Amino acid sequence: MMYECRNRLGERIGHAYTKQQAEEMIRHANWLLDQKRGTPEYEQRVVRAQKAEEKEMNATGVGIIAGVIFFIICIIMALS
Repeated sequence: MMYECRNRLGERIGHAYTKQQAEEMIRHANWLLDQKRGTPEYEQRVVRAQKAEEKEMNATGVGIIAGVIFFIICIIMALS
């Protein structure tokens, strides 16, 4: 099984093949983030991660709406 690893900010940091590898990778990435806390680079990464999360949520909403519309069209076509 493959695990997708993300740090505390939600940035993708890689893949791991075991749960232990994933935990170590995440722990290390978060430790590196703690080293940079309070710097302008850290603040930029926080803002970038928030924007990426907002885009992801918007894309999910659009996908759900498109799926519902497609489902309704299929039902109408099946009934006629």
